[in-house]
Amino acid sequence: MKKIRLRVNGTWRELIVDTETVLLDLLREDLRLTGVKQSCDRKNQCGACTVVVNGKAMRSCLARVADLEGADIITVEGLGTPDNPHLIQEAFVLTGAIQCGFCTPGMIMAAKALLDANPDPTVEEIKHALRRNLCRCTGYKKIIEAVQQAGRFLRGETTPEAIRPKPAQGITGVSHPRPSAMGKACGTAYFTADYVIKGALELAVLRSTIPHARIVSIDASQAENMPGMAGVLTAADIKGTNILKYLVADRPVLCKDKVRYIGDPILAVAADTRENAEAALEKVRVQFEPLPTLSDPEAAMAATAVQL
Repeated sequence: MKKIRLRVNGTWRELIVDTETVLLDLLREDLRLTGVKQSCDRKNQCGACTVVVNGKAMRSCLARVADLEGADIITVEGLGTPDNPHLIQEAFVLTGAIQCGFCTPGMIMAAKALLDANPDPTVEEIKHALRRNLCRCTGYKKIIEAVQQAGRFLRGETTPEAIRPKPAQGITGVSHPRPSAMGKACGTAYFTADYVIKGALELAVLRSTIPHARIVSIDASQAENMPGMAGVLTAADIKGTNILKYLVADRPVLCKDKVRYIGDPILAVAADTRENAEAALEKVRVQFEPLPTLSDPEAAMAATAVQL
């Protein structure tokens, strides 16, 4: 354990932290700043957890708190609120750069770090600043436009009021901001993982590390005896049809006999804490028989292509 002093959203805090605690967990779990999102299982890949640390955009999922003594940290909650949003938050809302909104706080914080250092960035400079922030549903065109619009706001070239749709303009044929967008831009919109349910178990999922294989055996006996364990779930435990209701009918909730892509879910463990669930997952042993893979579209369309 280590005593550390940080400034978070303008407030100095003295905390006792485990030396391995990462900033993402401190912000979300201890300070309940759930605008900081966790999306890639702490693999430093998605950018949803981006915050500003000492003026620089930083992905908080791998940043150890013990290394941040005296740091000045800003999260999306520290920029503004739905009643008093920051100009960058206004720009994302008014430009239509928010759909599901899960990546939005990280995008906004990366944009803030950029615009603080460079108030008039080029499109290429914006792309470079956002290169570590992934978005699946909005598309990057509107996000880039939002950063450009934020720059115009910050430089005083225009204002949110000047471009905000007016009631007199009518409803039909006028682009109005998504009703939920401002909450997403300010980090106040709650997603599933943001809710705290007293007494709820934590779930951890074992996923395939190879793209195509037959599941020969699953041994969870050691996991079942780990501290805090409540149970292990496999395909055999699913009541009803073990199929997700998507466009294809061969995507199981938990794989029974075969995995078809890296990340395919095989097994889940439930425990009293996330740490205990993850520790139990490490004890599960799965034996695979590798099968041929499809790695490009042309191979997949060939008459001789393996059937997944």
